[in-house]
Amino acid sequence: MVTLTAVQLILNTLALCLSISFLIVLFWHNARQESIQNFGFFLLGFCLWNFGTLLGELNAHTISEEGLVNLSIIFTEIGFVASAVAIYTFVTVLAGISRIRLRYIAVISIFVILSFRIFLIVTEPL
Repeated sequence: MVTLTAVQLILNTLALCLSISFLIVLFWHNARQESIQNFGFFLLGFCLWNFGTLLGELNAHTISEEGLVNLSIIFTEIGFVASAVAIYTFVTVLAGISRIRLRYIAVISIFVILSFRIFLIVTEPL
C-alpha cells in the first residue's frame, strides 16, 4: 500500500522536474527579455525550495544526519527567500513599473536576507 509520505515524495520530485524543464525552455526561448529573466529567477528559487524540502523529507524518513538537516534547511531558506523576492520583481515587470534600480535592490536584499538566515542556521546549536 502506498503511504502518504511516498506520494508526497513523488509529487515533490515531479514538481522539481517540471520546474527545471520550464526553466530550460524559458531560457532557450528568449533569455534576454526581462520578464523571462525574472520568471526564471522565480523558478530557480522554487527549484531550490523544492529540493530543500525533498532533501528534508528524505532525511526524515531514511537517515537523519545533522549535516543533511542543515543543508536541507539552507536550501529551503534560500529557495523561499529567492522565490518571494523574484515573484515581487516579476509582478513589477508585468505591471510596467520596473526600473533597473529595483532589480539591484532586489538582488541585494536577497543576498542580505540569505546571509543573515545562513548565519542563523549555522550558529544555531542543535
